[in-house]
Amino acid sequence: MPHATTARRRAIRYLRVSTDDQARGYSLADQGDLLQRWCASRDVEVVATFSDDESAKTRTNAKGVATLGESFDARPGWQELEAWLRAHPGGADLVVFKDYSRFSRDATDALVTIRRLEAMGVEVQAAEQPIDWAVPEQVPLVMLYIGMPEAENRRRSLNIRRGVQRAHREGRGVHTPPTGYTKRYDERGKPYIVPDEALAPLVREAFALAAAGHTSLDAIRKKLKRPSGRPFIQSRYRFGQLLRNRAYLGQVRVKADKREGRPEEWVEGLHEPLVDADTFARVQRRLDGNERGRERKSVFVDELPLRGHILCPRTGARLTGSGSRSRHGYRVWYYHGRGKGATRIKADDAHEAFVGLLRSVQVAPEVSTLFGRMVDEALAEEGARWRREAGRIKKERREVEGKLLRADEAYVEGRIEADSYARLKSRYAAERDAFDAALARCRAVDGDRAARVRWALELLGRLDEAWALSGVEGRSALVGSIWPSGVVVEDDACRTPGESPVLAALSGRTRGERTKRTGHPAVERQGVPSGGDAGSRTRVRMNCQSRRLRCVVNCSGA
Repeated sequence: MPHATTARRRAIRYLRVSTDDQARGYSLADQGDLLQRWCASRDVEVVATFSDDESAKTRTNAKGVATLGESFDARPGWQELEAWLRAHPGGADLVVFKDYSRFSRDATDALVTIRRLEAMGVEVQAAEQPIDWAVPEQVPLVMLYIGMPEAENRRRSLNIRRGVQRAHREGRGVHTPPTGYTKRYDERGKPYIVPDEALAPLVREAFALAAAGHTSLDAIRKKLKRPSGRPFIQSRYRFGQLLRNRAYLGQVRVKADKREGRPEEWVEGLHEPLVDADTFARVQRRLDGNERGRERKSVFVDELPLRGHILCPRTGARLTGSGSRSRHGYRVWYYHGRGKGATRIKADDAHEAFVGLLRSVQVAPEVSTLFGRMVDEALAEEGARWRREAGRIKKERREVEGKLLRADEAYVEGRIEADSYARLKSRYAAERDAFDAALARCRAVDGDRAARVRWALELLGRLDEAWALSGVEGRSALVGSIWPSGVVVEDDACRTPGESPVLAALSGRTRGERTKRTGHPAVERQGVPSGGDAGSRTRVRMNCQSRRLRCVVNCSGA
């Protein structure tokens, strides 16, 4: 940046430390003396001095936004410097500092700030790393000076992360200890955790009460008080996280390391467990929705797969079922209504009649061909959309992983406090888990669904075989998906109160219409010849809710 040789340059000194120890020591004074001598030797007038004498930890900028890394917005001294330049246009043409590691350890922020100062007519110079800005070939040297501090930080962060992983694999807890523990250091300066005398009893009591199952979790949380009288845990979410934490079993979590191909695992820790394995397991079962730790009794009875699907021929009410002992001692099963004089049907007779109904189901070959083509077209388009969605989710997940990594680096380097780190980590981890769940849904949808739909379509012509091979739950789902309104068994025959719209469409006719054996009017009337091509505007809408499959086929010619 050229300047007139006759005009005396005016400079602003910028002093900065990166740790609290440097702020309490002589670093700022040494930097000030160095910059004063540098200016005097070059006949540069010092017009102002600004400094940042706090630790370079994450703070909030003027907009209240938390910043990570070496953001200039988080430095009070630098903000005062830029405010001075705006208030005194032309008052200074140079900002001088010791070296580029004092200026910034974030290459992106440093380059943006240098460009912003250039627009204000101000040049930056490092006393120990001078640059002639008038020579374009020296610009790469600036990139080197700026990039080296960031590379050093990244290498230090990598070494620290590996050290933390190694400590975790050894069973040491090096981060903020969970509630109920406190951190100590051994004779070699290595950290370990021990039970907290005040809070460990509260953790044990919380697990004991939760395992007993007689008190709600929120009531337990409110009941437990710290010695100061404040609640043991402030929020329901944090209390639930506490009850899930395997650290109270005496274990330490070792995070997954993708670089080395290590999966996440829990290892035995060096600290004393606060909860035994049986109590912890009972609490987990309660959190999973099974308070007493017993499997819930199934609502299905093997001998009564049609219970709730058969309708009373007189009232239309759905029949239940039960078994009764015969005079010879064996059980006979019936479908029946409620109350005196209710309909009563022997289960074996009802099953025989229903299998006869299943054998009558036929799927028109023309409809099967047309439906297959429509499925191919619709699922190909839908699959492409889900793959695009998966790509977007992966990209956003990588961004969240980067935020987590930067938060880890900032914490291990002492640039953010433990509580700020915990909040950031919790938020970013929740976002990452949400992306993982969304990605899993995309993968579940993006499968070979066309083959499965064709298999189901072929199966519709062999429903009696599917009935014979299915268990009680599969049989109940089968009748409920095709005849959601139920079936009627009367006079050793099974009928439906109305024709199933699914079967009407698949047989090539509208609901309630019988077709000739020579053609399928329901298909032809839509503008698609029997067995013809549905055209580019064919679409399929499938909706599956509560074990019901409804297929709505909408065809229009090209």
